[in-house]
Amino acid sequence: MPKFEEVEDFPSMKDHLMEYRIDSWQGLNFIGEGPGLELFKQKMSWFPFAECVHEPELDRSYEIKANWALYVDNYLEGFHIPFVHPQLNQVIEWDSYSTEALDGAVLQVAMARDDKPAFEDGTAAWYWWLFPNTMLNIYPWGLSVNIVIPEGDEKCRVIYRGYVLDESKMTGAGGELDKVESEDRHVVESVQRGIRSESYSRGRFSPQMEVGVHHFHMMYWHWMKG
Repeated sequence: MPKFEEVEDFPSMKDHLMEYRIDSWQGLNFIGEGPGLELFKQKMSWFPFAECVHEPELDRSYEIKANWALYVDNYLEGFHIPFVHPQLNQVIEWDSYSTEALDGAVLQVAMARDDKPAFEDGTAAWYWWLFPNTMLNIYPWGLSVNIVIPEGDEKCRVIYRGYVLDESKMTGAGGELDKVESEDRHVVESVQRGIRSESYSRGRFSPQMEVGVHHFHMMYWHWMKG
């Protein structure tokens, strides 16, 4: 700015731009840090992320007419899969679907049906959510990354990035990303319309099926408290 010479104590440390840590690991770059990221790196160190090739044709950017937290809620509970994602339900064993609440993260694990692509232990997909808005989906065919960006009280944008390790295995979980996203978008936008109702009131958490959702709400509550 011109004619700024008479401003006292300028420049000072508080005038600098914010700095953020960039953590580079196996070809992935994470902005910021936290216990969830460290757990992800520890538990998934066996997966060859560095060998995955970015596939621009898998990249997407969707506008969702719903609050970003509702999109995260939907990601963190698996009980809707048989009812919302019939094709996905045909490649995973829903009865054995598990959710683990971790420090700064939630891990969901889906086992594959007998004739579908799977890891050596029979897993069809590892679904990682890192607080607050990052999802890392690991499949036998590669990696899909979802980043949820708030754009208003009732609007968010979800950015998808795809990294392929073995294209021949894309018939399993994660092979129909566009269809699954469309089904999720329909449900999440319906929930957004529903909570506008004067008759809406929050419900109770399911101890078995909403472990991840409850964990997210508690982390968000503590974060908002500062």
